[in-house]
Parts: sequence; structure tokens; C-alpha cells
Amino acid sequence: MLLSGTCFLLFLFSGTSCGASSLKKLSRAELLSALQAGNYHFTDTLSPKKYGDALKFGPEAPYYIGMHLLKAGKTAEARRMFEAGAGTGGQNRKNDTKEPFRTLCMQQLCLYGPASERLRSVGQRLNQIQKDGAFKFPENEDETLRDLHAELLIELGRFDEVPGGVPQWYSRHPLSALLAGRFESLPENYPPEFYAVTAARISMYKRDYQRAWTQVEPLLENTDIRDFLYRAVFSDFGRAALYGSPNYAASAVYFDRLFDRLYADPDVSREILYMLAFYSSRLYGREAERFGQKGYAASSGYLELARTKMETALSFADVDEDTDTAIWYLLNTAFAEGQLFEGIQKYRTVWKNPDFFSDIIDSYLVDRLTAKDFAGIYRLSEILPDSMDRDILARIDYLKARSGLSSAEETKRLFERAFDEDHSALYYRVLSAAALDIRLGAPHSFAPKISTPAEKPSFPVGAEAILRGYAEYHLPEQVYPAAVRMYPSLPLSLARDLAAKLTGAGLHSQALRLSILSLRSSSEPITDLELGFLYPRPWRDEISAASIRFDVPEYLLYALIRTESFFQADAVSHAGAMGLTQMMRPTAGDVARKLRYSEYDLTDPETNITFGAFYLAELIGRLDGKIMPALFAYNAGITRIRNWQRTAGGVNGITGWNAAGPMAGDLFLETIPIAETRDYGRKVLAAAAVYGYLYYQKTTGQIVRELF
Repeated sequence: MLLSGTCFLLFLFSGTSCGASSLKKLSRAELLSALQAGNYHFTDTLSPKKYGDALKFGPEAPYYIGMHLLKAGKTAEARRMFEAGAGTGGQNRKNDTKEPFRTLCMQQLCLYGPASERLRSVGQRLNQIQKDGAFKFPENEDETLRDLHAELLIELGRFDEVPGGVPQWYSRHPLSALLAGRFESLPENYPPEFYAVTAARISMYKRDYQRAWTQVEPLLENTDIRDFLYRAVFSDFGRAALYGSPNYAASAVYFDRLFDRLYADPDVSREILYMLAFYSSRLYGREAERFGQKGYAASSGYLELARTKMETALSFADVDEDTDTAIWYLLNTAFAEGQLFEGIQKYRTVWKNPDFFSDIIDSYLVDRLTAKDFAGIYRLSEILPDSMDRDILARIDYLKARSGLSSAEETKRLFERAFDEDHSALYYRVLSAAALDIRLGAPHSFAPKISTPAEKPSFPVGAEAILRGYAEYHLPEQVYPAAVRMYPSLPLSLARDLAAKLTGAGLHSQALRLSILSLRSSSEPITDLELGFLYPRPWRDEISAASIRFDVPEYLLYALIRTESFFQADAVSHAGAMGLTQMMRPTAGDVARKLRYSEYDLTDPETNITFGAFYLAELIGRLDGKIMPALFAYNAGITRIRNWQRTAGGVNGITGWNAAGPMAGDLFLETIPIAETRDYGRKVLAAAAVYGYLYYQKTTGQIVRELF
């Protein structure tokens, strides 16, 4: 059973037949061939003391062999191999293991095997960490191990040894499968309120929201629960009310009354008062929304209560995230009352992380553009701090340039700023380049980010050896997850090598993501070589054939597939869209009928590309040959697009950069009510511009005009 305390370590350190009976008889080449083939028979007759023979291949070998054995379900054999690598099993000489592989093996011993053995390994690792100069990765490894240690004690029924006691441990932590599962076997000598609180939380864990609320409701009237006043508990209580209460306003009163009782208690933390006021506000907000949907005037009164309670929560916020969360909900309330600009003006000097509010600013921009209120966008730009998300600032500069409210000189300056400033909004860089008639190209124009940190983050010690080891020992699927864990820095040269190996293994999506990860922190110029890794062309024959057959530009198909699936052939979305072009099953069935496919497999690249290209071509035809509206329809459905076009009073491409008459296509995109569809259109056009530049000798202006 996986424990919640193990989740972070699993995320950080997990990975996923040879006839010789002894590791000593194998050459390195034979070992690697056996691992590549998934042939692990060399462990079948290997005595426990002989696992240390793996060290003849190098100090890294036990770790990677152990990871293969885990992937094959050979947990006992994997533990012996990790013991050899960690130097804890008596299978190797004292100096045969080196960092970072000794630590990696120890961490795997903490994660896999019987609970008693894992508990022993956790203790050994904690003892190692306590020594001066001990290798530790990541920095909070000791904290994670202490959490794991407590959960293993609970799993083994050693309740008296849990630090701080079992009730305190349960109350301080989010519930996990282990904590929920072991609840029934806990001793019966704890306070009765502990059992009642935990039972309610277990109902929440099981998503039995209505039952959870019926259990929480009386607890909020019980002052004896003060011993269990922790954030994890009140987070569950608040969500029980939001998801399981039949009457939001009445439920909010319970939180209000408990707040009033605890307010004067010096032993109650400000964090708990924050949580009580926060969930009270959320509940009044839900009630306002419910009444508003029914057209009742009472909704305004509940909005006022929601605002008042959230202001109270804000006054008790002692950490930046709590402050920003409270302000976010206050701005949402302001938006509901048509006072968003005033809200932004009020709270912009109080919020901590401006990027946290990008979606709020997005809502304001969509609202003002839908109303064709460009002056409102100018007003917003005057009050936003310079520390605001730079992508948002680039978007505002572009929209101001398109407003027609500026002089020719100012318009040019705004386009230049949207093109040249430090941001990663490639879409606005592309559109600004087209407006300025600038030909984009490497090394500058397509950079995901121009600036780099003043002090470049360091690459963890031993990280390059670990990543190259995954590739060498035929565990390519582990390269990208490990790189993410080791980020914030990944040298470009290393990323190039590893991306090439991932591409060779057919892991196109991971190769692409690895390249993006590296470029985020790189100060090196981005050349066409790096762009090729960022915008690859797998399945070239299939895409070329579909392009010719359905008269859809190749660069557009690559851009669509990159945006839809990142070239992951077996990708499945939460909504059920499948494959490279993310086809929904009903759509695929309709396409199959039209193309006369009696049987098909959407995970087959050729089939999926064919279906996606046909469907896009059909949408283009149904939308008067317009590509961008067809892309919007590919994401949101053609009926919605037609309705939105009617609401906008017609859409007419980009006939000029101050187009009059029907709404220009780039401005129409900004008014689309669904954020996902807006972002989808931006991503496809930006990718199309890069593909057009890299492979098809297309200028940015040509791509923009062809798509809009």
C-alpha cells in the first residue's frame, strides 16, 4: 500500500531475459542488452550476498538494475540490489558505493518492500542525514522521511511511538489511504471528539459529501474540538459544507458562530480564524450565486456578506498564499457586482504575487473587449504594477496598439514593446511582428523567455550522471520525470543529447518537454537546432500524406498536433479525447463513417492523423474557408463559434492593423468566452509561425494572414 508520506519521495525518486546465472559472468554489454530486453534471469539463482557483484559495472549499476527489477515487479530482488548499492546489506566493500547513487538506493529502500524493512531503512537514512556533510537530496528530504516514519509506525500498529501522538498526527495532516484505512484499528483510549472529527474527514476522503456534512455540522457546535483545530481539519470541514450542504447560508452561520466563540481565545491560532472566515465567505458566495441564477434580488445581500467575511479572513492572513487567495475571491465578488476595475485598483497594492491574479485580469480584458471598451483597457494598464505577469503586459500592449486610440507613433511603439519586451507570450510576439512586418527567426524571436535569472540556478550535484544513467541503462521513460525533479537548471548540451535519445526511443512528447525545461533557464542563444527540438516533425510521412489528401497545410497539422497532444500518440484527455489530434469518440465515429472505415484505432498515429486532418478540413470548409475559426471550432464546437461570431457582429480576418467594420479575427479571439479556446487558438497560431519559419520558408506575416 502506498502511503501519503511516500508520495513526495515516489515523485522524487521512482523510476519503471539473460541466461547467465551470475553477474560476474556478464559483460557490461551483455547486462545492458539483458536490461533492454527485460530479461532479468540473472537474479534467479543469485544468492543475497552476490548482489554486490553488480558493483563491478560501476557504483551506479545497483540503482539502475534495481529500478528495472521494480518495473518487473521483483520487489524483493530490487531491495537486495538497492541494499548492495546503499552499502546496508553486507554485500559490498565499504568504499564501493558513491554519491549520488548511494542515496538513491537508500531512498528506494525507504519506499519499497515490507513496512518493517522500510521503517528500518528510513531510520538508517535519517541517521545518515544527521551527520555533518551528509549528501541530502532534495533539501527537505529529512522532513519527508520523518512523515514517512510516522506513517510506517501507524501501519505497523506501533501507535505509542508516533511523534506527538496519533490524534495530533491525524489532525495535522491531510488524510491518506493509510490513515483512513487504519482508523478502525486505532486504540479506543483517545478523546471521543477525535473519532468524530476523523470519521467526518474520512467521509470527505471517500467523497461522501452529504454524509460528511451531517457529521461536521454538530462538531462545529462542540467547543471540545479545540484540541483538533488544525488547518487540515478545517479544510475538510469547509469543503464538506461547500459540497454537501443543502443550504449554504445556513451552513455559513455555523462557521460564523464558531468564529465568534473562538475569537477571544488566545490559544486559537490566527490561521484557524482565517479558515473559518474564509469558508463562511465561500458559502455566502455560493448562496448569492444560487439566488442570482434564480433572479432573486437577495443575491446582492449575500454578496455583501461574502465580501465582509472574506475581508475578515484577509485580516487574519499571515502567509502570502492566504493573502492572495482571499484577495482573489474578493475580486471575484467585485466582478460579479460589475466593480472589478475598482477591486483591482484597491487590492493591487496589497496582493503578494501579481501572477496569481492573471486569470482575474484575463476576465477583465475579455469583458472590456466584448463591450468594445478599449478605453477600459487603457485605464487598467495605468494601474497595474510593473511586477505583473509579463505575458499579461505584452497582451495589453498589443490590444492598446490594436485599439485605434493611439497615434501612429504610439501604436508602433506599443507593437515594438509587445514584440521585444521580456515575456514568453509568443502569440503576441508573432502578431506584433506581422504588424511591424518583421521577419522572425532564431536566435532571438522565438525564445520562450528572453531574460534569465540574475543568478543562474545550479544543477544538483550528480544530476547529469543520474540522467545519463537512465538513458544508458535503458530507462528512457525516467529521464524527463527525473529532470523535472532536479530542475531549476538543465544545461542545453545535456538536454540536446537526452532529447535525441528520447526521440530515438519514440518518446517524442518527453523529448519536447525536456527541451522546453532546459530553455527556460538557459542564457545561451536559441538557434534553429534548439527550435528543431522544440518544434519537431515526427510521423512526417503520415502528416505529409494527410496534408496532400485533405489540402491542409503541413505546418498547420504539426502545430495542431503539438498543441493537442505534444506528439504523445496514446494521450487521452480528461474528456476522453484520444491520440495525436485528440479526437473525441463521437466525432471519430462520424469521420470513420464518412471515410468508410469499418474498424479503426485512435491510438494508431496514421489513423488519428488522417481523422484529425479530415475533420479540420471539413470545419474550414463549413466556416467559409477561414482557418482560425475552424481551429476554434475544433476545440469548442462549430455551433458555439457561429453563435459567438453572430454576437460579435461578424468577423473579418485581419485586413489591416486598424481594421474597421466587422470585428477583426485577432480581436474576436480575445472575446471568446472560454479561456481554453482562446489559449488554444494562440498556441496553434504561434506554433504554426515557428513551423512555417523552420521548415516551409514562410514569413510571420504570411502565416498570420493565411490563418486569420
